[in-house]
Amino acid sequence: MALVINSPDYPRPQGAFLRDRFGAGYLSVRTSFGEGSFIAYDGLSTQAPLPLGTFTTGPPEPGTTEYTLNLVPHPVYLLDLRTVREPAREWLTASRPTTEIGTVWPAPEADTSLLVSSDLLVHFHHVDGARLLPAEGRGAPDAECRVAT
Repeated sequence: MALVINSPDYPRPQGAFLRDRFGAGYLSVRTSFGEGSFIAYDGLSTQAPLPLGTFTTGPPEPGTTEYTLNLVPHPVYLLDLRTVREPAREWLTASRPTTEIGTVWPAPEADTSLLVSSDLLVHFHHVDGARLLPAEGRGAPDAECRVAT
């Protein structure tokens, strides 16, 4: 949960409330990826409620946060943003176009400083969305499908 996010829809993200409650005992963990698929509610749909769908993105554009993070030669890595040193610290402090994927897609890019918004970063070069299964009785997220765990 981010500590800071540049979205008019979420002026104060959940991570900020959790940091207030738990202080330094709360660590904000951000995940990012270069390309792949994920499940979200379809923000372009006219149905109510919004249906879940699987969305796919291609390689990140040069100049974006994800593009640079994908240049690291490890397919998956963890970066402790609290202890990173120069010159990476300077790069992580600057705000740049970053894809913020929440529960609804598409979402606009936001200029984000990773160092200010999170404590830890886990980056994946590629991800695949979960499989959607038929809903089984009550308790499913919506009437059409649920996410397999």
